[in-house]
Amino acid sequence: MQLDLEEDELIICSTIIDTDNYSLLTTQRIVTKENGIEDIGDMTGATHHDYGIKVKLEKFNYVVGTVLLQNGNEFRHFIEAGKAAAVMIYGIKTLVWSQELTDKQMLNLMRIWDKKREALNKALYEQRKNTKVD
Repeated sequence: MQLDLEEDELIICSTIIDTDNYSLLTTQRIVTKENGIEDIGDMTGATHHDYGIKVKLEKFNYVVGTVLLQNGNEFRHFIEAGKAAAVMIYGIKTLVWSQELTDKQMLNLMRIWDKKREALNKALYEQRKNTKVD
């Protein structure tokens, strides 16, 4: 598997079944190789995500989901079954949701997360400071 990332493009998550069956979500696109055939979808303006149906490939359980791209095509992708499914599902949901935010909303969100991170770091520092090591 080779993927040439664009400038400012980051990998968010992936579901890898084998070399001929996988999906990879980045900040700009989604790549799926199904039965050896690779397809790439532009995630800019993607709107809807369907969690799909349960299927089985050899001994690997996975779900085939779809995301509605801006061009109107439903793009198929793999999702791991079980608890691990949340990684791809929430990766796509968050990417779609974040594209709908205004610049002001995105800046406010970043400020909120910075404050939460600072509070957590402060609490961890205080906890370590108050913990005696024998």
